[in-house]
Amino acid sequence: MTEPSTNVPESIVTSLELSQKLKAAGWAQEGHSWFYYVSYEDGSHRWHLKLGEAIILMGWEEREHYAAPTASEILEMLPGTIRVQGSSSGKTAASKTANVGSIPTPCANETVLYLSITTDEIIWSVSYEEAGGVSKNIYKTDQSLANAAASMFVFLSEHKLLPTS
Repeated sequence: MTEPSTNVPESIVTSLELSQKLKAAGWAQEGHSWFYYVSYEDGSHRWHLKLGEAIILMGWEEREHYAAPTASEILEMLPGTIRVQGSSSGKTAASKTANVGSIPTPCANETVLYLSITTDEIIWSVSYEEAGGVSKNIYKTDQSLANAAASMFVFLSEHKLLPTS
């Protein structure tokens, strides 16, 4: 098995596909990320580093581009807890609330799930579980922590489980 390279941004940032999904899910394209994928006329996408307020590429703002956040940048945006309607049977519907940084008290027929990040040294798992790890109600896995976290952000956005400002 080939070890993933650690000397290029692709080893620490989201894939192009997940960067595109993050943009569609509402991930801020300006100000949150150090790395970006930029589209070229030949249809390719290459990553670029953003220093200060500019990407080191003349005319990049006219090109289609996607923020390529690191795992840390995404994990900072995921809520510590979410509330879902239903039980741990896996059949849950999105609630209108999500809490960050507090220990919420569930309402009737509501389950509170807590953010959990684990690895078996090959696969990363970003999940929301009931207290004590009883059940993994929502989980996303990938060989890259950034991709697993991005998949979770997209899922939470699609199901309206992200906190609102």
